[in-house]
Amino acid sequence: MDRKIRVVHIAHTFKGGAPFKLNSWLNSSAVDSKIIWLGRQDLIPFWSPNILIFDGGDPAKKLSVDRVLEDCDFIHVHNFIPKEQLPYFKSLFYNKKYIYHFHSPRFEKPVLYDLDQQSYEMNAVKRLLVGNFHKRMYKDVKLMPNVVPANLSPHRRKKNNNIIKILFSPSSQKIGARWSSKYDEEILAIINDIGKLPCVEIFSIENMTQDQLAILRSCSDITIDEILTGGFHQVSIEGLAQGNVVMNSADHLSLEYFKEGYGTEEEAPFDIVSKKNIVQKIQYYIENRDELYEKQVRNQEFFEQYLNPNKVIKMYIDLYKSLL
Repeated sequence: MDRKIRVVHIAHTFKGGAPFKLNSWLNSSAVDSKIIWLGRQDLIPFWSPNILIFDGGDPAKKLSVDRVLEDCDFIHVHNFIPKEQLPYFKSLFYNKKYIYHFHSPRFEKPVLYDLDQQSYEMNAVKRLLVGNFHKRMYKDVKLMPNVVPANLSPHRRKKNNNIIKILFSPSSQKIGARWSSKYDEEILAIINDIGKLPCVEIFSIENMTQDQLAILRSCSDITIDEILTGGFHQVSIEGLAQGNVVMNSADHLSLEYFKEGYGTEEEAPFDIVSKKNIVQKIQYYIENRDELYEKQVRNQEFFEQYLNPNKVIKMYIDLYKSLL
């Protein structure tokens, strides 16, 4: 093929910006990538000239969407197409090559029935899953990693003998999910107590832009992801990218799926903690700054070797090429 591969991403929720991050990196490579946004216009998390707004009531916008979909090689659906918009895709673009990419399912069964069923109904050529704990619920999918935001600029760490800055990623949703839950009153109380330790400052990730978060993470020492369910989230990957010590409760299956998703035999260098020992772990790093610094350097080196965006994007390009 002489021309670039043409991919159109379909997104109606941004799930941490995953489709937008992927779109951004693909466009810097050998892929012509665009996003058709099916959600509310005020919820678009990152502006990009490659985002098209789906608006069936606007003939000009509909024509633009029609043309983009007609010309593409793949329609890459993130989670699922909402019911009210599915007839449009079925009537005009049913025979296109669909890739279904599942993000953050909450429960076991088929996690979201519509999501699981729709990928078969639309004859998806591939079913993808974010590469951490979720494969324990889906056995016939390919694990694919998320890519980090383009605005992360990893820099070499310097030893910190002053205040240890800790970034905590709470959840605003009390979803009660078995494998995706992050909300817990006891953990919030523990984090509050950690903030009272000498030489510690806690930052909570809430109501921040991606640029603000990237700057804050770059000067943080420790990232705390969820420590409830045996899984981990995108914040763990972004913490490694910025040379943070990353704390979560990833269990054996999550760590194995991490290796499968990123194509590495080396285990993720997370600090595995629980509600029972997280305070002691942080106290240990307060008292052992050399080990804190050494772990930060190792984490950043691990990211650069296995998780850097160029490597991850090549996995997507290779997948697209294999399905042409």
